[in-house]
Amino acid sequence: MRVYVIFGGDGLATDRFFDEVSHPPVTETVRVKPEGAADDLTESEWPQVERFVRRNDAIPAEAVEISEADRAAIVSAPQFHRWGRTQLTAMAIPASTLAVPPIADRQFARALAPAGSITEAEVEAWVGPGEIPAAMEAALSLIPDAGGQRFGARMMLRGATTFERCHPLTEQLGALLGYDAAALDALWTRAAAL
Repeated sequence: MRVYVIFGGDGLATDRFFDEVSHPPVTETVRVKPEGAADDLTESEWPQVERFVRRNDAIPAEAVEISEADRAAIVSAPQFHRWGRTQLTAMAIPASTLAVPPIADRQFARALAPAGSITEAEVEAWVGPGEIPAAMEAALSLIPDAGGQRFGARMMLRGATTFERCHPLTEQLGALLGYDAAALDALWTRAAAL
């Protein structure tokens, strides 16, 4: 499957993926002579196959085709992969980030309340029906709307059942809420114990 992604000026993926499922390519039907077919088999008897002609016109021109392995690497730890014109480069992942386990949405919300970031009522509304707390909504409003970044962040907060310390939105939202890297590590460690 062909996968395309848009990279920002810093080489980071903007979390906009396009593939053949969501954006089918332009193809043409051609007949291909089967290997080992008899010479007397006419072209009209050859099987028809779809051949790739070009990518879907709805995929932006700046989107770069990447391998499925590169896509998986970006999804697993986007902030540690940079695009450098022709290939994806993996950056070193800090050991402290690797040591912090993913936490459940319930743990994340419960750890934010005692820290004063959100209220207990907001914890219940967030974990139950998925209502995003006011402080989070305020932080979301500061995320650029370009490329669906704000919508993606909102959907992650509303629907995620686990939160990972190494996810790029963790750093971005954390900074908007006043958490530096050490404070985020402490929050994750505290939440993992709940």
